Amino acid sequence: MRLAGYAFYGFAIGLLLVGLRDLLFGFGENRCSMTYMFEYPEYRRVQLPRRVARQYPSYGLYVYGEGAYAQESRGLKLTGAPVLFLPGNAGSYKQARSLGSVALRKAENLDRRIHMNVFTIDFNEELVALYGGSLRRQTQFLYESIKAILRLYKDRPDPPTGVALVGHSMGGVVARALFTLARFNPRLVSLIITQASPHQAPVLSLDPYIQEFYSRVRHRWATSAEDLRNVTVLSVGGGYLDFQVRSGLTALSCPIDDLNKMSVVATAVPRSWVSTDHISIVWCKELVLATVRVFFDLIEPETGQFTESPEKRMSVLNYHFFRHPVLKPGGAQDDPSWFQDVWSSLGLPAVDALPLNSEWPRLVSPLLYVLGASIAFWGSTVLRLAHNTCDFKIVLFLSNQAPQKVSQKSENGFRASDCHSMVKECNGSPLLSESVLQDVRDDLQLHFSLSTLLTFTMMLSVPSLIHWKHNLSILDASWKSVVTSSNYSVCLYLYLYCSKRMLNLTLHLLLPLCVGMLAFCPLHIYRVTYFLSTALTLLVCSCYF
Repeated sequence: MRLAGYAFYGFAIGLLLVGLRDLLFGFGENRCSMTYMFEYPEYRRVQLPRRVARQYPSYGLYVYGEGAYAQESRGLKLTGAPVLFLPGNAGSYKQARSLGSVALRKAENLDRRIHMNVFTIDFNEELVALYGGSLRRQTQFLYESIKAILRLYKDRPDPPTGVALVGHSMGGVVARALFTLARFNPRLVSLIITQASPHQAPVLSLDPYIQEFYSRVRHRWATSAEDLRNVTVLSVGGGYLDFQVRSGLTALSCPIDDLNKMSVVATAVPRSWVSTDHISIVWCKELVLATVRVFFDLIEPETGQFTESPEKRMSVLNYHFFRHPVLKPGGAQDDPSWFQDVWSSLGLPAVDALPLNSEWPRLVSPLLYVLGASIAFWGSTVLRLAHNTCDFKIVLFLSNQAPQKVSQKSENGFRASDCHSMVKECNGSPLLSESVLQDVRDDLQLHFSLSTLLTFTMMLSVPSLIHWKHNLSILDASWKSVVTSSNYSVCLYLYLYCSKRMLNLTLHLLLPLCVGMLAFCPLHIYRVTYFLSTALTLLVCSCYF
C-alpha cells in the first residue's frame, strides 16, 4: 500500500514538472513574416481644437506617410479612405507603420486610383491593463479624434461619413467602448477590426474602474444589439502563441442571429495559418495583408470611400478571413450545422475554431489541470499539518504584526496636515491647471494599482492566514500551555530573525525583485510569475537555512 502511495506521488510530481516545463519553456516558433518599410516612415501631427488639446495634453493624433506621399500629406489635404489605428496597453502610435506601409504599397500598385489614409493615436503608452481609470479618457479622446479626422475631408466632393477602426489589445476594447458615449453617433464608425483584444474580460483586474468599464461596454452592446446591427466587428485572436491574451478572451459576445459580429483565430485565417504572440499580431505580414485587402475591397471606386452596405462588408470579411477560394466549398464536411445543433442541445460552451493542421492535440490543458490538483493537494497537506500545532498559529500571528510609527513632523519640521493649509493660488490664478491635476491623479491611481500588484508577492507567502483567521482568537482550554507556548514562540521568532542567514538575504532581495517586477511591467507584465516564484523560493529557503 505504501509503495502504491509513493508511486502515485512520484507520478504526480512528474506531471507537475512536465507542466512547469511546458508553462515556462513551451514556446512555439513564430512563423510570421516581417513587414518592411521601403521608405522612411513619417508621422504628421494633426492639429486638434484648442479645447481638446488643453483637455488631453498627453494625447495626440497623427497621420502616417512615407516618401513622396508624406510630402503630399504635409498640408493635410487628404483624399483617401480614413483608417484609424488604436494602440493597446503601453502601445506606441508608431505600431501603425506596418498597416500604413502595406496599404501605401498596395495603393501604388493600383496607380493611386483608390488609397487609404492611415491615422494613429498616441495614448502616451499608458498602462491601461493595470489601471482602468484612463480607459474612459481614451474613449473620449477617440471620439474627438474621429471628429477631427472627418473635418479634414469637409471640402471634398464626396467626404467620408465614417472612419474604420483597427484596435490592438486594449485599443480594440476602447473602440467598442466608443458606443457607450452619450453624444456619439453610431454612423461615424461602421467597421471595427480588433487584434488580440480581451473582449470577454480583462486579463488583470486590479481596480474597480476597469470592471466598471467592461460592465458598461457589455451592457451597451447587449441592450442595444438591434441598434448596432449595422456595425461590423471582426475580432482576431493570436492563437496558442499569445500567452498574454488567450483566444477565449477575444471572442465577441453577441446574439446568434447577429452575423455582423465575427470572431476568428489567426491560425484559421486563409493564406495565413500562423499563430502570433501578443505583439507580432500587429506586424505579422500574413495578417496585415489580409486586413489591407479587406479595406481595399470595401472602397467604392466611384467615391473612393468605404462602402455603407453591411452585406458587402460581411461578404468581404468572410472572403478574406473565413472562406478564401483555397477552401473549396461543398460536401458534408463544409456544413457543420448538425454538429453545432448537437453541441448546443447539450448546453456546452462555444468552442474555439482550430484548423486541422494546428497542434491542437497537445496535452497542455490536462497537464495544467494535474498541476493545479497537485498544488491543491500538497497545500491542503501542509495546512492539515499546521492545524495540529498551536505554535504555528502564534508564530503566524506574530509574523504579521508590523511596527507602526506615528511621526508628527518631517525632516523639515512640518506636519503632513500642514499641506492642506498651503497657498493654492498665486496672483489670483491657480498654480496647477486641471489637466495637470488630472495627470497627477491618474499617476497616483496607477501607482496604487502597481503597489497592489507588488504586495501580491507578500500575500502569497502567507496563504494559510485566511484559513486561520477564525481560529486565532480561540484559546486552548489549558491557558498555561498557551502562555508557555507564546513565550517560546516569541523567543523562537527573535532567534530566527537574528540567526537565519537566508532570512537576512531575503529581506535585501525582495525589494529589488519588486523593483524589477515594476520595470518589466510595460513589456512583460504577464510574465510576472517568474518574479513571484523567485520570491517564494527565497522565503521558503529562509525557513531552513
